[in-house]
Amino acid sequence: MYGGQEDFQIGKKNNMVERRYKAAIERLLSPERVAMLEVEQLVDLGLEGIHIKSVLDAGMGNGIFTEHFAQKQISVSGVDPNPAC
Repeated sequence: MYGGQEDFQIGKKNNMVERRYKAAIERLLSPERVAMLEVEQLVDLGLEGIHIKSVLDAGMGNGIFTEHFAQKQISVSGVDPNPAC
C-alpha cells in the first residue's frame, strides 16, 4: 500500500508542514502504482479530440506523465522546481 506514514518524511519549513515522499524511484514507477494512478487513461483523455506535437510537463516529478506523452510520439519538455527531480 502506498501513502502510508512510513512512506513520507514530515518536517517543518517556513512554518508550514512539508511532506516529502522518500520511497525509491523504482517504487514510484512500479506497475502497481502506475495502474492505480491510471496514467495512461489520463493521458488519453487529455489528448482526446486534439492533435498536438509538443507538451510541457510543469512540475514533472518523477516523469511518469512525461514518459507516457513521449510514448505517444509527442515531443515533451519537463521542468520541476525540486532540485531532486
